[in-house]
Amino acid sequence: MKRYSGLSLLLLALSSGPGYAACDNAAAVKLAKAFWSEHRDFYYAEPAKVKALLTPAFFAVLSEEAKCNGEGEVCAIDADPWISAQDGEVTGPITFRLAGQQDGIVSVSMDYRFMFSETRQEPRAVTFQFKTAGDRRCFLLDDFISPGEGSLKQRLQQWQAQNGAGPQ
Repeated sequence: MKRYSGLSLLLLALSSGPGYAACDNAAAVKLAKAFWSEHRDFYYAEPAKVKALLTPAFFAVLSEEAKCNGEGEVCAIDADPWISAQDGEVTGPITFRLAGQQDGIVSVSMDYRFMFSETRQEPRAVTFQFKTAGDRRCFLLDDFISPGEGSLKQRLQQWQAQNGAGPQ
């Protein structure tokens, strides 16, 4: 359970105090950092592990993806959405910053170096799109924008619609 203690403590801290005063943009940036640290595997792990952190719509499409993968299929996600590739890795420096806020959506960018090999590296970024939760959780992850691939939620929805999968 130690693995989830940092995120749990963050959620507890965000929910304390009158009127959820800590539910500001800085809280969204902290949540993105915690998500990166503790849930890098969100796109292939059991979705129930992160259900409390996701909007119902994002949870639904990730659950359908997990169901499809559980049947031994390669489904909508065929590459690591953090890097939009099957090979390579995220390297530092890794920075998080507020990328925007509009209509109840707070966007946080995670900037990093993508390392394909020791001699081949390039700057990349992913964007977390958080919806205001209106409760003690402050923000829920509603979408994940991969470098060069765009909205993970839209990609999952489109694949599931074309392949007869998805929330009924």
